[in-house]
Amino acid sequence: QRAAIARAFAGVPKVVVLDEPTSALDVSVQATVLNLLNDLQHDKDTTYLFISHDLRVVRYMADRIGVLYRGRLVETGTSDQIFRG
Repeated sequence: QRAAIARAFAGVPKVVVLDEPTSALDVSVQATVLNLLNDLQHDKDTTYLFISHDLRVVRYMADRIGVLYRGRLVETGTSDQIFRG
């Protein structure tokens, strides 16, 4: 995963699409990768389109969330708005 992240940031992108970046990782490695992604996002001023079904990861990573259901965008809001109901 770290090699893929390094490749993604090689060109100094403004937007990076992350599709289930931690889905196959154990919890300790997952935390390391998420912390690395957070650090890079803030250091490089990058926006993420973060795609995941793991709501704990989404809550940790996202400032704003869009919820898809059957291919349709059904809800958008800040992380607090979405998780408070």
